[in-house]
Amino acid sequence: MQNVIERAVILSDDDDYDTAHDAGAGNGAPAAGTTMAGASPLEVIFVAKLAHAVEGMSRNDAGPIVAWMVERYKNSQEDALLGKPFQELHDLETLDPLPEWEAMYVEAITELKQEFSLEIDI
Repeated sequence: MQNVIERAVILSDDDDYDTAHDAGAGNGAPAAGTTMAGASPLEVIFVAKLAHAVEGMSRNDAGPIVAWMVERYKNSQEDALLGKPFQELHDLETLDPLPEWEAMYVEAITELKQEFSLEIDI
């Protein structure tokens, strides 16, 4: 089974896709897709916002983003990080992300915005 990063690289090189968005954005699955209940809504939101930010971008323009993500996350894909279940990342009364988890999300979005000048709302 291919991990999400390998799939992104293969899809970004596939001639059947004209744009980065056409190639698919992945699913935010933890542990390279080998476990259940280890992803949270913020991860899904992150992937969706990134997909919208690159919509219409050529594969050539998206290439540096894919290369940056592969370099940054390849070790975590090899280690198959399990992630945490919803109840460990959210206040179960309000369903809001816990401050530590939300801070990681904001940091990731901010880093992508700064590194690649992407239009992504936090």
